[in-house]
Parts: sequence; structure tokens; C-alpha cells
Amino acid sequence: MRGSIIEFLSSFSCHIFVEALYDSITAQIPRKFDNDMEESEVAKLLCHPRNIKLDLILAWDIFNYLETRTTKSLMMHLRTVCQPDALLYIVTPTHPYISATPARFNILDGNYIFHEPSTTELINNPSYTALAIEKMMTGFQLLHSFILRNGVQEYVFVLK
Repeated sequence: MRGSIIEFLSSFSCHIFVEALYDSITAQIPRKFDNDMEESEVAKLLCHPRNIKLDLILAWDIFNYLETRTTKSLMMHLRTVCQPDALLYIVTPTHPYISATPARFNILDGNYIFHEPSTTELINNPSYTALAIEKMMTGFQLLHSFILRNGVQEYVFVLK
């Protein structure tokens, strides 16, 4: 989590919980795209207080780096720790290749999200379709989807 994001979110007088989920998963299972985990295994990796219900999740591009079953497990867990109508934000690139690890994101001037690759090493983009992503988002419903000029697709889901 970058300082610019913490600074931006702090202006809303809210609790902020940062989970380095990709790092946690790859520490457990170091092979990329071989991180097939059950819900109970994913839940153990998340450290936010369970008595606090989440309103917003900025997942950025992590779902591009998780196996489908792990993403479904994560979503099944997240729906139990979120408020009704909680929002989930994710991005997926439309390019054939992506950075070998999740990108670094920043919020600039409170209006723009900027991302930069975390490495120059590239891997094949799993290129999930909108329908495939929706099927992984157990309990969440697609609210908005936007394709940006830079080839990134943004999704906003809401917990139903």
C-alpha cells in the first residue's frame, strides 16, 4: 500500500486495513499461478479484526495472479466480513502480457489512479472475460465496468 493511497483514504476518517494478500499467498505457495487455496486457508491469511465489517475493498489487480478457485475462496470469505452493499474494486489489463507480480498503485490528486509495473518480467495475461470474473465474485454483483484508454478494464462490484 502506497503512502498516497493511505493519505487519500485518511481524509475520509475511516479505518484502513492493508492486507498484503499476494505476498502472503506466494509465501505459502511460491509458484505463480499455482495457488489453489480453500476458503479456510485464505481466511487465515487475512489479519483485519473480524468484528469490523468492511465497506470498500481495493483489490487492484490481484485477481490476475490467483487461481480461479483461490479467487472464489477469497470472495466467499470476503462476503462474510463485509457490510451489505460493500464495494469491491478490481482492474484487469487487456494486453496479452502482464507484469510477473501485481502492479504498484497510487492515487494522484485525489482524482486519478496511477499504476506502474512492479517488475519488467512479463507473464501471459490470464485474460478473464467479464463473465468469468463475475462467476468468481461469489456474493458480489457487477455494478459498473469501464475500459480505459490505456487498455485497463475497471470493475466495481457490490455485495448483495
